[in-house]
Amino acid sequence: MRRGIALILAAAVLGSSCGSPATGDVTVSATDFKFAPNTLRWKVGEELRITLANDGEKDHEWVVGRDVMSMPGMAETFGSQFFEGVDVRFEQDGQAVDPMMVWMTGMGPNERAVNLPAGVRPTTMIFTVPNKPGEWQMACFADNGTHYEDGMRGKVTVVP
Repeated sequence: MRRGIALILAAAVLGSSCGSPATGDVTVSATDFKFAPNTLRWKVGEELRITLANDGEKDHEWVVGRDVMSMPGMAETFGSQFFEGVDVRFEQDGQAVDPMMVWMTGMGPNERAVNLPAGVRPTTMIFTVPNKPGEWQMACFADNGTHYEDGMRGKVTVVP
């Protein structure tokens, strides 16, 4: 009987933590084809350090936004970009990195996707969470959106 109660309690504890979103400073691992963790929770005004690591064999990107859209001849993207207008600093191995070396370009006028080539050391983003509360999505639209279609996406919840 005691063993059964202990197993039930252990399952309840494990179950409650498995579905919880990651908060605060976190490392997001991109693999072929998912993000881990795939659920994040940020607080407006909080300064965060998000380390992005490509642990897969394919090139990936990491973008946060809303309103998935496709344009003729272009990969899918978000119509609303979370990092538009947000001051973001980047580091690799504790050293500052020029943002132009990290942000992907050519995806759209407001695109704010972090380039995550395979085999490159992790990149850390440092930013203060802007006043953009609500549900957002993180995604990889590499290979003309096929990574997104294969399930490479997750959720970001921003709370006031």
